[in-house]
Amino acid sequence: MKKFLLFCTLAAMSAMSLTLLSSCTPADQGSMNIGIIAPTTGGAATFGIASSNGSILAFEEINERGGILGMQVNSILLDDEHTPAVSISMFQRLVHQDNVVGIVGPVTSGPANAVGAAAEAGGDRIPMIAPTATHADVTSHGDFIFRACFLDAFQAYNMANFAFNNLGARTAAILFDSGMAYSEGLAVNFRTYFEALGGEIVANEAYITGAVDFRTQLTTIRATDADVLFLPDYFPVIALMAAQVRELGVTSTLLGADGWEGIFEVVADPSILDGAFFSAHFAADYPSPVVANFVASYTERFGTPPNSFAALGFDAAGILAQAIEEAGSTDNEAIINAMQNIRFNGVTGPIYFNYRGDPIKELMVIAIEDTGEETIARLYYRFIP
Repeated sequence: MKKFLLFCTLAAMSAMSLTLLSSCTPADQGSMNIGIIAPTTGGAATFGIASSNGSILAFEEINERGGILGMQVNSILLDDEHTPAVSISMFQRLVHQDNVVGIVGPVTSGPANAVGAAAEAGGDRIPMIAPTATHADVTSHGDFIFRACFLDAFQAYNMANFAFNNLGARTAAILFDSGMAYSEGLAVNFRTYFEALGGEIVANEAYITGAVDFRTQLTTIRATDADVLFLPDYFPVIALMAAQVRELGVTSTLLGADGWEGIFEVVADPSILDGAFFSAHFAADYPSPVVANFVASYTERFGTPPNSFAALGFDAAGILAQAIEEAGSTDNEAIINAMQNIRFNGVTGPIYFNYRGDPIKELMVIAIEDTGEETIARLYYRFIP
């Protein structure tokens, strides 16, 4: 049985279809409308469904506890199809037709950036919180936009710091997708931070999007005998890559980012990942009553355990709800001010915000180790990115 060692780092600083997909009733004196924008169809549907499910669960539980300011929440879920133009249309509908007091979403970075820019240009200061949009520009459009997830540069920094200070690595190799902003951005930041710490990048190899054979690059990397090998890509690619790493006898410790989540659903032989580490927003087996309660409730409600997207959707909804409660009003500016000063204890850890609306929060590093026993150990340490 797999053993997952969970390392948490608490940052001291961070940093068209107009289809109504959930039923709601018109807002009246006893209720309020809150919008959810997520891709529930299209290529990012897996992420959008998990995130929106988390938000829906949060609002359902809030309603069971009496609502917000004594009012029930009508959650209005709209599908943006992972398309910026559609997402803007969904935003306009929520603001100008449904009269929402706040919005959870959009989920992905492209739509979130587009909606933020449109809101800023139109003067629509509706408090918004993106659950999982990691692009740096998402919160740059105004002080009314927040996010629940950490940024890619933050996790690259933490993985470099973890490699250098916790694993004792002094040499590192990187293998990344030169055609994907997510992969390339993580690679660039990991290199910058690792070198700043005094480490040496001994190989910086690239491949093109869609590649399935990495043996040429891995052969070059093997010759360097690097202490660690950073692989910033999504789990289907990592499953292929890890198998070739083992095939070629590369002995470097494998490091990854949050795109690795889901890898055990596709990898044929999990043992090829033994000794690897990857950063994550959330782990369902983390030993915390807050996490355990969320996992139980989510699994009962949706029939499957939650992933990071579900957890971040749950926390984003909870943050917005707490801000409205602390504001004591559904006034936009009062809610925004409350968001800026919030202290929130979520299933992804304690959260508060910097001046940009980016969260100052925990990052989890999950270690994969096949020990034949089921235990969880935790090591806490601090980073200041």
